Amino acid sequence: MFTQLAAKFFGAQAQGCSALEKYSSPRISFNSSAEGSSAIVIDKANLSFAKQPIFQEFSLAIPAQETTCFLGPSGIGKSSLLRLIIASQKNSNTAKPSLAYMAQDDLLLPWLTVLDNVLIGFYLRQGTLFKRKKVTETQLSTAKDLLNKVGLKEVWDFKPSALSGGMRQRVALARTLMEDCSIVLMDEPFARLDWVTRTQLQDLAQQLLRQRTVVLVTHDPMEALKLGNQIHILGGRPVKIAYSLALTDNNNQQLGDLEMVNLLSKLKAELEKAAHAW
Repeated sequence: MFTQLAAKFFGAQAQGCSALEKYSSPRISFNSSAEGSSAIVIDKANLSFAKQPIFQEFSLAIPAQETTCFLGPSGIGKSSLLRLIIASQKNSNTAKPSLAYMAQDDLLLPWLTVLDNVLIGFYLRQGTLFKRKKVTETQLSTAKDLLNKVGLKEVWDFKPSALSGGMRQRVALARTLMEDCSIVLMDEPFARLDWVTRTQLQDLAQQLLRQRTVVLVTHDPMEALKLGNQIHILGGRPVKIAYSLALTDNNNQQLGDLEMVNLLSKLKAELEKAAHAW
C-alpha cells in the first residue's frame, strides 16, 4: 500500500528507470568514505529508450561532497541519467549509500500538513499510516528544525493548499534534507519559481546541502555556475559529455563579475553547440 502511494504521488521518475527505458549492465558504483560521503562512478553504462540508445558505454566520475551539475538540450537524457543512478543504487549488490531525490514538482500530499509531508519518508518506511504519535521526539524536533531553517516555522501545521509555490518547494527541500542522505539527486527543483524565490532557494540549498554529494539537473547555466563544483554539458546521441567545467574550492562564490560573464558566455556557446549537434 505504501509503495503504491509513493509511486502515485512521487511518480515514476523517483522509481528508477521507466517501463520504456531499458538498461543493461549499468556499471555504476558508489564509493563511500569514512566520513559517510559517497562518490558515484559510472563505468560504461548503457541505457535505451524505445529501443533507441540514450547512453552507450557512458563513463563519468562524480566526486563526493561536491555539487555536479548537468546541462543540455531538452530531451537529451539528463533526467534519464538520474533514473539510471537510482536504478543502479536499488539493484546494487554492494553497500548501498542513502539517496534522496528532489523533483521539479513539490509532490506534497495534499491531505497532510507541512510537518507530516516532511516526515513522509518515515511514515512510508514504518507503515504508520501517517500517525504522528509514532514519531520519536528526535524525529519531530529534526523536522521542525528543518522547517525553521527554510523559513516555515509558523506554518508547519498548514496544508499545502495554503502555501505559495515557493513555500511548497521549501517544504520539499526540508523533506529531502529530513532523509539525511549522503547523495542528493535534484531534477530542476527550482525551475518553476520566480527569480527572487528561485535565488533564495538556491542559497538555502547551497547552505544546507554542504558535505553531501549532489547531482543537479538544470537548464539554467547561471544556476550551474552558482551551485556547481563540476559542470557537464550533455550532447549527441548516444549521449556523451560535450563540455566540462571544473570550479574547484568553491571558486564560483569568489568569481569577479567579468569572469562570471565570460564563463556564462562560454556555457551558453557550448549549449548551443550541443543543441545543434543533437
